[in-house]
Amino acid sequence: CVIFTTKMIPGPEILELCNRYQVPAFAVDKSTSVFMAEIIRWLNVQLAPMISIHGVLVDVFGEGVLIMGESGIGKSEAALELIKRGHRLVKRGHRLIADDAVELRKVSNRQIMGTAPENIRHFIELRGIGIIDVKTLFGVESVKDTQSIDLVIKLEEWDKEKEYDRLGLEEEYIEFLGNKVVCHSL
Repeated sequence: CVIFTTKMIPGPEILELCNRYQVPAFAVDKSTSVFMAEIIRWLNVQLAPMISIHGVLVDVFGEGVLIMGESGIGKSEAALELIKRGHRLVKRGHRLIADDAVELRKVSNRQIMGTAPENIRHFIELRGIGIIDVKTLFGVESVKDTQSIDLVIKLEEWDKEKEYDRLGLEEEYIEFLGNKVVCHSL
């Protein structure tokens, strides 16, 4: 495609060439440097290495919390409770990014971004209840499309033989696409 910036209107000869060779032509009301910065940022996200994992991603006071664990452990229920509590907060609540399937993209050497596949975005599935449309039920402020992963919580069945770090003194990490993220098991 050909993109014209800063209100440049292409001449008829350019438009004729575009039509002849079936090349789309666009005009944007931005300076070249601003538009290039936006397109590069967008391409970095769209073309970033990506994996899909099983879990729930929520925004808790601006921090991305990825909840992982076996099926039926309570990931979606925990996320819904956070969203319900965040819905009552005046300033900034808690928001759903993804339930069940989380797409992770490595957008830089320090940042992993998470999102939901388009067909399940803004929905939570609860065992015995069904599928809940969080955006419709709690409003547009209760959902978000993307969020960086700042913390991973692994929910697991209680094992009385296992030694647990109850004070959170030991730093554990999990690695996604070569980036390490702080991880705690509950």
